[in-house]
Amino acid sequence: MKSDSGDVLMEVKDGHYRIGAGSLRRIEFDYQGSILSQLKDSSLDEQPDLLELKRLIGSIKSMDLLSPPQMRERARSVEEVGPGGEGLSAFIDGMTDKERRELIDSLREVNPHLRDIETKSLRSGWKELKFKEKYEEELVTEAHHMNDGTLRLATIFALLARGDRILLFDEIENGINPEVMERLVQRMVESHRQVIVTTHSPMILNYLSDEVAERSVILLYKNRDGYTKSTRFFDLPDVKKKLTLLGPGEVFLDSDLREPMEIQES
Repeated sequence: MKSDSGDVLMEVKDGHYRIGAGSLRRIEFDYQGSILSQLKDSSLDEQPDLLELKRLIGSIKSMDLLSPPQMRERARSVEEVGPGGEGLSAFIDGMTDKERRELIDSLREVNPHLRDIETKSLRSGWKELKFKEKYEEELVTEAHHMNDGTLRLATIFALLARGDRILLFDEIENGINPEVMERLVQRMVESHRQVIVTTHSPMILNYLSDEVAERSVILLYKNRDGYTKSTRFFDLPDVKKKLTLLGPGEVFLDSDLREPMEIQES
């Protein structure tokens, strides 16, 4: 791991690690994921950039367990929506008028019949969520009877409108109709929040402009030694060439990433 100036911030190799220009130390503790998560902040005092990165990663809001049954449940006052979408009704109830208008405007772009989202306070502070739609007649539907896709979209758009943390969504396309995916992707691209999306879907890539795709799409893979590596997908020579003729998603489909020569490690 290096800084923008090329200085080594941290290195992990062959069961050892070192911080900055320090000496290699044997890893004598068990960990999963990043070794950085197991190091105490005090051990990084001489590496403020590394400490800032650790805290930044720790502040990521992960929404990888979105579950419509949890979104439908009534909730008391909450500061944040849970990783499964729990607390959605209370979260929306606590939004400012501006934030709620942004949420409703975003939903209306994919569902023009939507008129409003209402929250009702019940006994003991519980909040109930309802969706108001206009067809030939006005319909008010409780969250318990709302379809999964609308609930997922409501949660995502609410977080984009209100949250101030980095947002992480896993397999964002799950449970959402393909015809509304383009607007969802564009809403994320336009957001002033930092949004990370993990996906195996080439459809999502096709909704990105070539410029955004080149800058933003990161390929995660394992090398021959089993280490997880990353690279900008469209920096790969063959892939970059294909982007002049095909859309980003089509390039992904046309690239055989099982071929070792496709990825050139630095």
